[in-house]
Amino acid sequence: MVSWLGEILYLFAGEKEVAISIKIDTIPTSYIEAMLKVLSFGPAFYEIKAVIYHQIQVIKNNDKWEARIIFDL
Repeated sequence: MVSWLGEILYLFAGEKEVAISIKIDTIPTSYIEAMLKVLSFGPAFYEIKAVIYHQIQVIKNNDKWEARIIFDL
């Protein structure tokens, strides 16, 4: 998941696009299949420097998955 988030970070830092909607299709053991809706942005957004492994959490809550991710700003 951290590698996948790193790819989204590349969209933010390298392509100046921010994900405004994410629909995850499947999560096999070694990759994530998802559709992202992105929006181009100007310099008003904060810069995200990295995705942090510290306290990352993914849990299943009833029939939905929840994730907690910390980003280094």
